[in-house]
Amino acid sequence: MRLDGKKSSNSRNVLLICPDAHQTEAAGQALALVRIWSSEYRVHVMLLSPEGPLLNAFRSHAVAVWIPDQSTDSEKFSYVTIKAILADNALIFAVIISVAARTALASLERLNVPSLAFVSEMASMCSPINAMSETIAGADQVVMPAQVILDDAMATDYLLSPGLNIHVVPPGDCDFSLERPIIEAEATRLRAFLRPEGIGPRRFIILGAGPVTFANGVDVFLEIARNVLERREGQNALFVWTGPGFDPRDGGYGAHLFAQLRGTELESHVLFLPETPDMGALYQSADLFVIPARTDPMSSNGIAALRAGLPTLCFAGASSLAEYLTDAGLAPTCVAKYLNIAELADQITALAIAPDRCAFLGARSAFMAAHYFNPLTQASTIATLAAEGRRETEADMATICDSPTFNPEFYLGSDVGDRRTAALKYLKGMRTGIAVRKPEPGFHPLMFAQAKSCVSNRDPYAEFLRLGRPLGPWCVPVITSKADTSIAAISQTPLRAALQIHAYFPNQLIDIMTRLACNVAQPDLYISVTNAEGHLAAKRALKNYCGTVRAIEVVPNVGRNIGPFLTAFGDQLVRGYDVVGHVHTKQSDHILDAEIVRRWVDLTLSGVLGGQRTGPMMDCVLRSFTMNDKLGIVYPDDPHVFGWTANTLPARRFLATMGKGPIPDAINFPVGSMFWMRAAALQPFVDLGLTWDTYPTEPLATDGTSLHALERLFGVVPGLDGWETAVTFTPSIGR
Repeated sequence: MRLDGKKSSNSRNVLLICPDAHQTEAAGQALALVRIWSSEYRVHVMLLSPEGPLLNAFRSHAVAVWIPDQSTDSEKFSYVTIKAILADNALIFAVIISVAARTALASLERLNVPSLAFVSEMASMCSPINAMSETIAGADQVVMPAQVILDDAMATDYLLSPGLNIHVVPPGDCDFSLERPIIEAEATRLRAFLRPEGIGPRRFIILGAGPVTFANGVDVFLEIARNVLERREGQNALFVWTGPGFDPRDGGYGAHLFAQLRGTELESHVLFLPETPDMGALYQSADLFVIPARTDPMSSNGIAALRAGLPTLCFAGASSLAEYLTDAGLAPTCVAKYLNIAELADQITALAIAPDRCAFLGARSAFMAAHYFNPLTQASTIATLAAEGRRETEADMATICDSPTFNPEFYLGSDVGDRRTAALKYLKGMRTGIAVRKPEPGFHPLMFAQAKSCVSNRDPYAEFLRLGRPLGPWCVPVITSKADTSIAAISQTPLRAALQIHAYFPNQLIDIMTRLACNVAQPDLYISVTNAEGHLAAKRALKNYCGTVRAIEVVPNVGRNIGPFLTAFGDQLVRGYDVVGHVHTKQSDHILDAEIVRRWVDLTLSGVLGGQRTGPMMDCVLRSFTMNDKLGIVYPDDPHVFGWTANTLPARRFLATMGKGPIPDAINFPVGSMFWMRAAALQPFVDLGLTWDTYPTEPLATDGTSLHALERLFGVVPGLDGWETAVTFTPSIGR
């Protein structure tokens, strides 16, 4: 159904798609964009649900609002509606607001309309869990209002990287207006209610706002109040929450809050106010604004508070405002660690006893809001990005296809197609950031993009080729089994080499020993198993080894393969050898497709040890260490590009203990933790002094543990210490 809106003399048409017209931050953001764009475009609005009180507000700014019948399928409605709009109007671009509107993206692509998705949700809170990845994959461009949203998305989906079409643009405005006037008498009464005359010392009012929900942390707000009011400096504090949803009789969250309120005897110091159309009066009456939310990716109320000159406090990692406050230098005063109630209470009381400091902070807050959160700038940036559409250009395609170093076999694994198809897949992966893969061995496109920020809007590999393959950490030497691995070449400057094998699945040792036998070198072996049966199986598998088996030890079943490597043998390995290798048996029961695991194991072991099809890779690696005394680590180059995912915090803790940093954004590392490393480069990991009780216990999470962080740090720390990296490539084996 088409609902006519206002007349427009503009000739350029755009489409904005929103889930509904309820007073949500998504609809408020959509309405703000429509209001601004209506001066430059003929704005069509499509609502995937006909419900919500903002419907007439949309009509007052858009030329038309399209709504479905209650029974209409959203995908079918999207296609029919967009096709009807295109029958009379050429659309410059379309913007969807929220992952909830992602069903329209397929129709936009099918009808060749450039699309942009504005998403302010946390991927970890979306349902289904892959909703964010689907949105990013379907949209030509993606805008997020804060880095914390992108970080959460990458932590939720380990195959997601910061693609070229993902942009962090500071939020501008949310328009919840119902086009009704504010009566000054109502504002006066509200101010008089909060600050009545003649009741003693001036109250210090701390304001919170938003729907009364668990995500918004209203229970945290009450705990902050209790913490502040227990202090002498906070006894004049009054905590005020305004927003819909507080019902002590609902038997749910509201009842829990009411019990918390009574149990902590806060009734006289905490007020719950219904939603008010005059937030400005509340901002004028308050001294501080607090965001106690567990997740607050948009922070529209906080932005409004800052604009009103109200100092605003929040938690890092929860509110998008935290990163902007930090960038503005206000973190020590306004940002507490995630849900650290005591720290936030300290910040409140410090301002409560320093009115001049609080007033100065308010002025800085208003200045900061004007600098970061400009609605016109946000709307213009989104429109510019949306009109750009896809970034795959024929010039990039030609540059990549014409390069002899572009390796479709490496990029696609066993699914080798023609060069143009492979290049197109590469460009799309880089654009979306989903399942990004490397276009050739030894080159990391995201590391190049990070280092060369001037090419952030162009494909990094195509730019790398156009610039003549500039040297840097994004491009490392590639070792293949074609090198000279004769006995004479290896023995020119012999290295003391050891190989540690963790054999949780001892039946797989036969394959490892077969691979070792393809090489001339015979490193000392250090074997770890987890039980007596494994010890016997290992002895049988190793009985024909021509080198020296230094140890077969039964170790606790903790720390997976890294615990035995560092805790059981680490000290003697770094003291007794020049170069240390590490491999392990692998089954990965959480991956349902056994063929994926088999190919992964084959790629990794072939790249570390070699094999019948790949030749003596271990010999080649050891020779590289011999020839280059700056070489610190060598590992198989996995074609997939993985980032920190959910492992940033444990990695930062390890780096702090090592006294190293900062943590780089884009990284390359030995996926699966199998590699060769110079003993001196391994030393910092041994010096961590990890004991068996410092590792996470089984069953182990599939991501986000200290072991996953160490896996990544094996590829990062040597570079921080000045060591060089090389990778191996086995042409006949991919994944």
